[in-house]
Amino acid sequence: MMLPSTWSRAVGLVVLALALAIGRAGADPADPLTPGLVACLPCDEDLRWVTLSGEEGAAGFARPSLAWDDALQPVPENDPRLVPGRFGRGILLEPGAESDEPLCARNWLPPEVAEVIPRPGLPLAFQPFREAAVAVIQATPAEWRGLAEPILEGLAALHLTAAADNSGAEMRLPVVVPAGEYTASAYARVNPDAPADERLVLEVVDADTGAVLGRGERVLDGTWRRLEVAVAVSAAGGGGTGAGQDGRPVRLRAVLPRAGQVAMLDAIMLERRGSPSPAGTGSASSWLPGHAARAAERLDLDDLRSSLARQTGTIAFWIALRGAPQAQRTLVELASRKPWQPHLHLTLLEDRVLHLGRRATPPETARGEVSWPPGSWHHLAVTWTATAAAVYVDGVRTAAIDGLEIPPRPAGITLGSSSADTTAQAVLDDILVYDRVLPDDAIARLAAATAPAAGLEFPPVTLRPERFVEAIARGREPQLWRCELRHRGTAPLAAVDITFRLGPAMALTRRLAELPPGHVGPVEFIFLADLAVGTYPLTVTAVTEGRELARFSRRVEVTPAPEPAENLQILAAGRNADRAYGFTAAGGDLLEAMRQGLAWAPRHRYLGYPRRRLGEDRVMTLSGQPGMTRLTSPAMVEQARRESERWAMRLAGVPALRAVTLNSEAQWIHDHDFTPATVTWVRQTFHLDLDAWRHPPDGDPMAHQLPLGRLRPSIAGIDLPADRIVDPRTPLYAYHRWFHGPVGPTESWLNQVLSDALRSRRPDVLTIQDAVLRRPAVRAFERLSVAQEGFSCAEPLAGVMVQESLNAAVRRTGLRPAGLPRLILPAGTAAPFNAMATADLFREAAWLCVLQPIRLLACRDTDALFMDPAETRWRSAGPADLERLFGTPAPTWAEAQRVLEASPEMARSLLARSDDLLAAVRQVLSAEIAPLGALVPSWRNRPRRLAIVRSFASQLFS
Repeated sequence: MMLPSTWSRAVGLVVLALALAIGRAGADPADPLTPGLVACLPCDEDLRWVTLSGEEGAAGFARPSLAWDDALQPVPENDPRLVPGRFGRGILLEPGAESDEPLCARNWLPPEVAEVIPRPGLPLAFQPFREAAVAVIQATPAEWRGLAEPILEGLAALHLTAAADNSGAEMRLPVVVPAGEYTASAYARVNPDAPADERLVLEVVDADTGAVLGRGERVLDGTWRRLEVAVAVSAAGGGGTGAGQDGRPVRLRAVLPRAGQVAMLDAIMLERRGSPSPAGTGSASSWLPGHAARAAERLDLDDLRSSLARQTGTIAFWIALRGAPQAQRTLVELASRKPWQPHLHLTLLEDRVLHLGRRATPPETARGEVSWPPGSWHHLAVTWTATAAAVYVDGVRTAAIDGLEIPPRPAGITLGSSSADTTAQAVLDDILVYDRVLPDDAIARLAAATAPAAGLEFPPVTLRPERFVEAIARGREPQLWRCELRHRGTAPLAAVDITFRLGPAMALTRRLAELPPGHVGPVEFIFLADLAVGTYPLTVTAVTEGRELARFSRRVEVTPAPEPAENLQILAAGRNADRAYGFTAAGGDLLEAMRQGLAWAPRHRYLGYPRRRLGEDRVMTLSGQPGMTRLTSPAMVEQARRESERWAMRLAGVPALRAVTLNSEAQWIHDHDFTPATVTWVRQTFHLDLDAWRHPPDGDPMAHQLPLGRLRPSIAGIDLPADRIVDPRTPLYAYHRWFHGPVGPTESWLNQVLSDALRSRRPDVLTIQDAVLRRPAVRAFERLSVAQEGFSCAEPLAGVMVQESLNAAVRRTGLRPAGLPRLILPAGTAAPFNAMATADLFREAAWLCVLQPIRLLACRDTDALFMDPAETRWRSAGPADLERLFGTPAPTWAEAQRVLEASPEMARSLLARSDDLLAAVRQVLSAEIAPLGALVPSWRNRPRRLAIVRSFASQLFS
């Protein structure tokens, strides 16, 4: 059935489609809500936004985990949950876990309890409490949506019949949780013909003492109703509260007050709220199955930053809170490069006080009181200029602040969420963004509206670029600009001309012969950006029979030409760096990189998001604990496929993209898989018994394995053969080749999936595997472009060995080697404290790399090289600083160690540097190596008289 708001919106589109017969559709230009509207995000079907001119884009959304909707059905990773909104549907944003070991946004109960799953051959997870009959209602998968009406979630529900007053069921085995504030919840119902006052009590009980820690009750009817209990769990014996410290065993208990009562339970949760999450949720969150965790959700409008460059703007939307009062809810944020200090931040504290300003707390904020019962809809609007901001609640100006410094391009624009875990736990709907400050009467009109976008009408045909980047790199190589034309109207269109205009003279036209209703027409333009560096208008229009259907219009920067793609690329890994220093590619902000004439070479880290804390999506470590993601489980394979396509689509539209480093430094250091099924399979396949490596002393995995995921041969009594030749078919060696190979459960397989997805769209992009020599077979990455391994500048022999080993490893593969000198010298190598390479060490290391036919020279630790001492976790120390700290600019090892023993905290943060290092980097890269950039990738070295052979066996046997 179509919702009223959806019906009215559909009627509007039909009217607009008919209007095409007499002229271009659009809103009344005299309407005060029309000027400056850069996006309307209705949230009805997806997160697409539209403009009055027919431009279309999409808001960004991230939630790196599964979540479950209000019908308790799973929603895939990074897909939004669209729920009933103010008009039609809205987007639900909810707090979540921010770490790999979540305490909050996690169901602490095992699946057999949470989902009432009977285990064959094992007792039911619930036992009678006092005098009650405890049973399970089960259904087959075919019955689940038909005959199994009493079942809410999954294929089973708990059935209770009380034989005496205050009887019921409780968990058979307790669950141990760390100290903290918790919410227990469950869905319950009675038969439809039961008395009207039937109640059920939910209790959280100390499993050791039997004391009731928390209790709540609810009147039930024939519909599934959720009841919840807030409870404080103290540490057993006064211990700590961390996840790794002693916890307290608790049980959940369901009690029926009256004999003869019958009730059913399903979807049972025990979740922590409050610390360490700054959100401080006050009640149960959305359903999570047993041992599952949910990541925080983030909604961003970052792609609209180019439309808000005038440093004025308005964001208006409807919001309905969920749950009990929350310590902190982020509502709007204009982010800066410092996550802890945004340019503008609107938060709601304890559901009572709005704070508007640079931070979430006084004195840098203006405040306003509100009263928003959960579920009630309210209208919010935030306006800003370069120096001031104001917030409007339900059309009324509530708070204002000046003295701000809002730049033309914030680091990000988020709604209902931020980089920290303070997501609003709310539903947002009907989001409007303006590039001007709306007057009070216009905001009041939006707040009083009874129709989406206050009745504004939008064209039925929209034009959407693949991904708009507000810069185009100058160059003589053809570039691609893609877009699509979407037809939401009802009348078919024919002979639609799409014209791309850039600057004063360029005009390219493509024609779609027909565009039926409901269809999307892809269009692409190939052009040469041979304009002078500067700012130009870029316009794309769709026209039929002289009538303009849709228009995309921006001002773009034509930026300096980057280094030709076939030349040696010199990469500042993970950040941007000045091209004057010789760098040709960078991994920081895309626009800033292009402005300096740099190609873009970001890092990408994605290692999968398991469905539960335990289960088939995770390996089991040698200590019997859940470990990293088993990427080859069926669910992870499907997830990786979806995520690789999503990621590739996002990156494919960036012409400046030159390279991507995939999952750098993720070597599965401690996580071989010791699940029983894997142990059995390895024994049968490789004749290797992994049980020998289980249970290391004191739980220290390094006692039984070497760094970087190599099992110690000596633990199983495996010795190196007398001739020191290890046959690849040796069980231990063959096993490692599988585990770290392209079909094992590690990122060896995943990185190739990511690379395949990107290179299918952008075959020109280099995909980089780092580090590569720590694997038994570099051919595990044969579908990537570049093999990379780092070495310390302090060890020139290591540099020779690494570069020659790379040459040997990639021979007869499609991979090309790279160079990766590391600038930071860890404490205990050059000095008792962290230090940076000297100028001579860097020059030698860089030349060791480019004496090989490398494709890429990446400088690791450039953050430290270009550090701002006030903005770093390190304490940058030159000779003068060292003299102040140690009494001499060149302390001996003993002198430095004596001072550091008295101030050990200094050793952790001190980073000594030579004053001439930066000058040496500039000289070596820009003046010495850069002129050879076209030659280095095609060097042809003379035959060696010394052969250096890369051997994984030598690493395995130390």
